[in-house]
Amino acid sequence: MTVRLERSRRYFGFAAALVAVTVFVSLARGEEPPPTPLEAASYGRLSTSAEISAYLDELVQTYPQARVETIGTSVLGRPIEALVLTGAAGADVAKSDRVTVEIIGSQHGMEGAGAESLLFIARELLAGTLRYVLDDVDVVLVPNPNPDGLEIGKRVNANRVNLNTDFVTLTQPESRALVAALDRYRPEVALDVHESAVLKKQSLAREGYMTDFTAQFEIANNPNIVPSLRAFALNDVLTPWIAGVDAAGLKAHRYFGEITSSRQAVTNGGLSLQNLRNRTGIDGTLSFLMETRLDPKAGVYPTFRNIGARVAMQRISIERFLSVVHDRRAEILSAVAKARRQAATAPLALDVRYIADRGDPPVAIELRRIADGELERIKFADSRTVAAGAPLRMPAAYVVRAHQAELGALLDRQGIRYRTLDAPRKVRAVEFVAGPVAAASGAMPDAIPGAIPGAVLGVAPNPMLDKVRERGVRVTGRPGDLWIDLDQPRGRLAALILEPRSISSLFRTPEYSQFVAAGKLLPIYRVPR
Repeated sequence: MTVRLERSRRYFGFAAALVAVTVFVSLARGEEPPPTPLEAASYGRLSTSAEISAYLDELVQTYPQARVETIGTSVLGRPIEALVLTGAAGADVAKSDRVTVEIIGSQHGMEGAGAESLLFIARELLAGTLRYVLDDVDVVLVPNPNPDGLEIGKRVNANRVNLNTDFVTLTQPESRALVAALDRYRPEVALDVHESAVLKKQSLAREGYMTDFTAQFEIANNPNIVPSLRAFALNDVLTPWIAGVDAAGLKAHRYFGEITSSRQAVTNGGLSLQNLRNRTGIDGTLSFLMETRLDPKAGVYPTFRNIGARVAMQRISIERFLSVVHDRRAEILSAVAKARRQAATAPLALDVRYIADRGDPPVAIELRRIADGELERIKFADSRTVAAGAPLRMPAAYVVRAHQAELGALLDRQGIRYRTLDAPRKVRAVEFVAGPVAAASGAMPDAIPGAIPGAVLGVAPNPMLDKVRERGVRVTGRPGDLWIDLDQPRGRLAALILEPRSISSLFRTPEYSQFVAAGKLLPIYRVPR
């Protein structure tokens, strides 16, 4: 379509201009920046995982501020690497008093611009227009967290798992590597980079439409992230970030959750800890999502699969993001430190839902008609208001009294500390009894009026958990039971994945729902403070 092609040429022009400025600045410093694999291929194909690794090594050999660290391996044994960029060679970013930013590239393998754009960003940080950032901020780049998916051109990894819904159970080595990197680098800021296909053949396209957007951004929006941190992310980072991208000529807006039907309600995306931005945010990190457009493969573009334009959109967006972080680095350190202190005692929100607020007017969004390529403004119900049920005071601990091996393995993967009891321990606790199967309705709990279906949130409805009954009891922990004290850095995470009514409960996942039976006790007990 003509409109799409003209847009592609414009953004590819942005890419060429960015390259020219980077090269000019680098040559002025007396350095010869190495071409990225994409440039070496004249934008004629996507880079391979091996080429990405080789380029990271080349940067390390050229610039003393750079080093490569392996943070894990993929299903098929490929390395998952982080490029650590610091102001001083060899600095430990986890112990630094500077802001650390971690940026994750192509978590979905077919979204290749993430990996490609981070190679350009790395070069600009070391020798180009972003060199000033490293004077005050440490940056960790993970360009290729799903190397197997990149090789086969699929969203999933080699086990056919969508990594971005695996951050509660951490069943995959790639998602475990990303969480391990959070422990390793302790970033104050994280950015998860994605692309979104505008042509959704199995859903919206069947109604005759494609989405039409350039770039959209979102904060970590789970209400259990400390409110002051969410407010800072929204007002002090997201808002100026969008403004900066707009000023650069690239239209951006706050994220609309995946649009798969012209008749759905719109939200700001998943609320559970299954996705990376919320899982990262619950650790007290300012965490963000970035998503740029991915045009159909069948289009005619200036470069292979429009990769020139796709990389240009991402480079502009990431560059403006780093600029905002750099400008607000002192406030970021303060906001994150405050949030991490508050997380230990802030109440928990378990029944979290988007609702259709009657006071919100419909949202007009432009979709592109497939038949004639014209834009059409369509009104969507606005369900971006987030509501939560009655808060739960942070418990003191949990006791696991059955399936200790399986649940202990999950706690280990999440970095949640626990100990195995070696003697009986009597405590006052709360036991959980699963509700009846007959309560099934395909909807989320009705505790919050106007709650929209769980499928929109990426949360599996489970009536046995939605209707769980709680009862105070005296219980004796037995030798071999697991005791999880919540006075630990990941105590808040532990509560949210263990609580049965939490939308992030591990018992809602396919791997652990087998431990829930109608009318039966669940294997965990809550120990109140």
